[in-house]
Amino acid sequence: MHALVDAVYDALSNIVPDRVRADGSGSRSIILGGRSTYTGKGYVQYEIIAGGAGARASKDGASGITVNQSNAMIAPVEIIESEFPTRLVRFELIEDSGGAGRFRGGLGIRREYLNLEDARFSIRSMKHVIPPNGCAGGKTGRTGDIWINPDRDNAKRLPTRYADYPLQAGDVFRSIRPAAAAMAIRLRVRPSACSSTCVTAMSHWKLPSATTAW
Repeated sequence: MHALVDAVYDALSNIVPDRVRADGSGSRSIILGGRSTYTGKGYVQYEIIAGGAGARASKDGASGITVNQSNAMIAPVEIIESEFPTRLVRFELIEDSGGAGRFRGGLGIRREYLNLEDARFSIRSMKHVIPPNGCAGGKTGRTGDIWINPDRDNAKRLPTRYADYPLQAGDVFRSIRPAAAAMAIRLRVRPSACSSTCVTAMSHWKLPSATTAW
């Protein structure tokens, strides 16, 4: 479904480029299942992980947001750590990961988990090989990735889709969520000051009040 939506937007960009957006991060979900040695009960940890939204014709893409999905949000750290034998050791926006252009793509997310008990791990994702596509000349966003035990001798990189990988207690898995692509449409704009709460790598722009010109 996500690939179809991106294809429709890409086709429309040749007709109404001011009414579409560049590619976003698409979809990613992870599933961990096992039996808690603390409670003795089975559990299933299911998450939809956000990424970057594609740039629009008048503003940057949003960062850390689900794309083409509604009623979905990334699971809070407190819920995960209180309900499942999992610890979040890293959770951050990836600086400068959005595509470059007049309006930049939203930033991707890096989320790293420490598994406390043996479990089975599955992932369904996209845009690990082919990056989010830019619109009207905008640059592509950073691709996604998934690693088991990164920075260790036994590090293993998983493909975009994988089912039932055996995780052991103490294993770490790192989810790198794709960023989004940029828009380089030719609108008259002027730069504005970046908010102090924004990631400094992103450029922010505003439309002038006058009618835009092509």
